[in-house]
Amino acid sequence: FNYQTILISANQQPQSATMQSFAVAGDGAVGKTSLIVQLANSSWEQIMVQPAYESYECLIDINNEPTQVSIYDTFGQDDFSPTRDLIFSKVSAILLCYSIISPTSFDNITAKWLPEIRLNNPKCKIILVATKADLRNNESVLKRLTERGLSPISTKQGITLAKSIGSLFIETDKTVSSSDFSSLLALKNKKRGVRKACVIS
Repeated sequence: FNYQTILISANQQPQSATMQSFAVAGDGAVGKTSLIVQLANSSWEQIMVQPAYESYECLIDINNEPTQVSIYDTFGQDDFSPTRDLIFSKVSAILLCYSIISPTSFDNITAKWLPEIRLNNPKCKIILVATKADLRNNESVLKRLTERGLSPISTKQGITLAKSIGSLFIETDKTVSSSDFSSLLALKNKKRGVRKACVIS
């Protein structure tokens, strides 16, 4: 497995920057790493990518305040549970992801991920993130799901789940942008609600 860290150039980091840490969790192949890389690459021009690190680090404005953000990209396999437990216990918020074209990943939010997170960090803020929203009406995806007696997860289902677990909710697709990234992280400081983007709205 490869880890990456994305770092803003040192001369762009003010000494007064606030520090925040987040984790990204969810089943494998739901698009967690792609989401982080896409957000980072669309947000900053001067980016260094180094392999073999456990976190992504970047400097952004959150609510007009320079903030040094560490984002831990966790793996979904059970073998990595001890590492996830340690990460979950130390972060201030978790972006809990499922793919709208993977009903199993949606079911695992409550069957697997929420219990694991609450066990290690009961007070952690959770932002429920639906990924791959642009594939909801994709013909080939719909055909594949239909053949298995399944259908994409609707926005309404995501909202209902978010309300039931007391989290914020956001939908993302491949057009997610830099401003969306700042907005997403700023959501941590708000009360429970719904946001669809790009849907990051």
